[in-house]
Amino acid sequence: SADPRRVASMLALTLVLQLFSVPVYGRGGFGVSAIGILAAAFLLNTGTAMAVAVVVALVQLARRRTDLDKAIFDAGNLALAAGAAGLTFHALDGASRLLAAAVAGCVYAALNNGLVCLAMSLAEKTNWRAVWQERFHWARFYFLLFGPLALVAETAYNLMGVQGLVAFTVPPALMMLSARRYLERTAAAVDEVREANVRLRSAHRDTIAALSRSMEAKDLYTGFH
Repeated sequence: SADPRRVASMLALTLVLQLFSVPVYGRGGFGVSAIGILAAAFLLNTGTAMAVAVVVALVQLARRRTDLDKAIFDAGNLALAAGAAGLTFHALDGASRLLAAAVAGCVYAALNNGLVCLAMSLAEKTNWRAVWQERFHWARFYFLLFGPLALVAETAYNLMGVQGLVAFTVPPALMMLSARRYLERTAAAVDEVREANVRLRSAHRDTIAALSRSMEAKDLYTGFH
């Protein structure tokens, strides 16, 4: 409220970065809107960053027309991650801003992706580690860059204003383009692995059934147990 222009600039940056999100093998997605949310926390304060996160979730609901329960989860998830990252940054800001930004980015990524993996594992009745390994493990080095890139965005805005933010959007955009190419190249391989796992589970069940039938044929007393 003290500086609406800064708030509007950070919100615009976050929404633009959200447009570069890419789907991950048809299950979930990966984006860099976290950079804008973190930049809002660094430039303004934790509460404003949480508000920006909620607005981003609502815009994503309107754009993708997702279910309301998913939108509520996204809003809560992003707000919690933004709040934790903002508190971490301002607590460590007295030592080194780069270190504080890097740690805050890691806190954001850990909480955000951890909750997403947990929700996916519960919804799909899959192990949490399996969800992380298949869909987000490949992007772990991208997540480490969120904090430093957000600090660069804040510095660019302080030095050059809106022009600095426009120039800043180029590196994250290129990063997402490279991520999109990687996902496109590996999508076929992931589908093959999924099909192989389905066939393996089916063969496993058939083997158990065959063993059961052989035991029943051998000992009628334990038959159909």
